[in-house]
Amino acid sequence: MRVYNLNSLYTPDSREGLVPTNSTVSVVDDDTSMRQALRGLLKSAGFHAEVFASAEELLNSGRLSETACLVLDVRMPGITSCRSRSAIRRC
Repeated sequence: MRVYNLNSLYTPDSREGLVPTNSTVSVVDDDTSMRQALRGLLKSAGFHAEVFASAEELLNSGRLSETACLVLDVRMPGITSCRSRSAIRRC
């Protein structure tokens, strides 16, 4: 799994430092325990997280336009991560 800096999803708040925006983070992973762990971690950091078992599920959900950040498992059955990125860019 690749990890990217989520600081762009934060806004400055003079009283509390950086606080999460109302952005949605979408997690795509075929491992149920990983999806739930990432959802919990993101939620505890103040983010709204949506989880999907496959790239196809995300693409068919109609929620892609709400996604500000995508956490995508590199090795999944079905659409691979490279093909997923191409399909998401077309949307």
